[in-house]
Amino acid sequence: MTQSLDFIEVFTRKLGELNLIANPKTGIVSETDSIATSLLPGSRTVVKYYDGTEEKQINVEVMIKTKSIKRAIQDLNTISEFVEELKNLESNNRSFQFIKFINSSEPFHKAQDEKGYWLFSFNTQAQIIVERK
Repeated sequence: MTQSLDFIEVFTRKLGELNLIANPKTGIVSETDSIATSLLPGSRTVVKYYDGTEEKQINVEVMIKTKSIKRAIQDLNTISEFVEELKNLESNNRSFQFIKFINSSEPFHKAQDEKGYWLFSFNTQAQIIVERK
């Protein structure tokens, strides 16, 4: 039986080590200042080996919701630099091995709600290895 891939949870927890406007969570942003991570469509297997091991490219979005445009951009830039420099990301259940992140966008504005909160986003791609056991 294949273990559940805990990549997004581990990544989100790692972002929680940064001094950001809110503590990141997986899923969607809340009604107030918040940060959320989610997996995006388009993730793919780059290489599949005979033993079932796969090298995967995982698309990830980091979203920030806040009334401060300056803080949103500042925090997304902090996250962008952090993931580019990240050398180690350890799975809690040994479901993946981390290779690296490749940033696929600069922080960008997505929307503004009726309460004056801005939603900004940043996309990155993680390269990981998943062993099939």
